[in-house]
Amino acid sequence: MASILDKLAWDSNSGAITFKGVRYLLIRPETLANWQEAVEQQDALAGEKIFSGGLAGGRLSGRGFAQQMGLTPRQMVDFMLEMGCQIGWGRFALEELNEDRLVVKAFNSPFAEAHSPAKHGVCHLIRGVFAGVAETILSGQIEAIEEECLAKGDEYCRFIFKKK
Repeated sequence: MASILDKLAWDSNSGAITFKGVRYLLIRPETLANWQEAVEQQDALAGEKIFSGGLAGGRLSGRGFAQQMGLTPRQMVDFMLEMGCQIGWGRFALEELNEDRLVVKAFNSPFAEAHSPAKHGVCHLIRGVFAGVAETILSGQIEAIEEECLAKGDEYCRFIFKKK
């Protein structure tokens, strides 16, 4: 697979970074983690709201890139795992993919690394993005669980996506 980073385009006039016409941005993980922790202190549903943002992005990216590039469901998952790695979201591994379930591991999640120690999963954006991908390939509403998380002291973050 060709490097996604090689295909990023920077427009110095607008200050935009794009991949295949879709805009992306670079931001320090500590910036997001600080914001996330502040919001979580004020709102018990903050994690689900952050997840919702990731879900919207995962739906758009998964469907859009699959159509644009002519990817099968498995190729779309592989592409999104590789893209996540190349844009700095950690190293991803597909653990399971079948007609009812998608299981993904994330090693070195910047969201978990920058977050203070937690009693629950904190990688809401990753969980949301891959829930959007899972909705597309599993055709329906998805239950999305971060079963393990680096911020909890686990070795990696592990996400389970299954049909509701």
